[in-house]
Amino acid sequence: MLCGQHRPQEPSPDFQHEDEAQQLAFLHAICPTCLAAHQRGQDTLQPHCCKVAVVDRIVVSKTRRPAAGGWLVLEGQLKAGIAGELIEELPDDSPPGAILANCLIAVGNLSTMTPTLEPELETHLLRAALHAVFTLSMEKDPTQVQDLHRVLPDILDAMLGNLLAESPGTNRLHYILEHINCWIVSRVSRERARAIRSSMALLRSTITLPAFDDSGH
Repeated sequence: MLCGQHRPQEPSPDFQHEDEAQQLAFLHAICPTCLAAHQRGQDTLQPHCCKVAVVDRIVVSKTRRPAAGGWLVLEGQLKAGIAGELIEELPDDSPPGAILANCLIAVGNLSTMTPTLEPELETHLLRAALHAVFTLSMEKDPTQVQDLHRVLPDILDAMLGNLLAESPGTNRLHYILEHINCWIVSRVSRERARAIRSSMALLRSTITLPAFDDSGH
């Protein structure tokens, strides 16, 4: 190490625990907020919150997020910057955790609200979510992590089903399947198996969508 230089200090366990608690508080606030809007007969979170800004905070790495003069957030519950590092900043081959599970649940809830996401952000969402779940490590996992391994694919499939339900039709189905099918040719067998499973689950979900439009083929 060069003289006068210091190694950057690793965040203390207490700091990491506090940061994760803040991120979970951010994510846990989303479901009741969406539910309250539905109970009021509304399909939007505005004026209290901007759906796009919340999804952006969940999905996009802060190194990829353009600078902005401030975000609209869930009034009284979400604070700017709380969820700066979520899906896109999860390390490769990381074990599953509560952050990832609650990210997928939150996005699934947000997909029931308007407006629809811009294509660029939705592409980030699909790529990041599929990558995070399909590349999960399976080595030396404690019991709690093994439990998350079992439920995370179901949570992912539910999120994908909600995204399809936003605009149920063959065009939308093909769009989502294109992102999943990239993993079916993976060289890693567990990634291929997870992709096949999710594609089958998405196809099965079309049966439960009475408004599914198959005229786009």
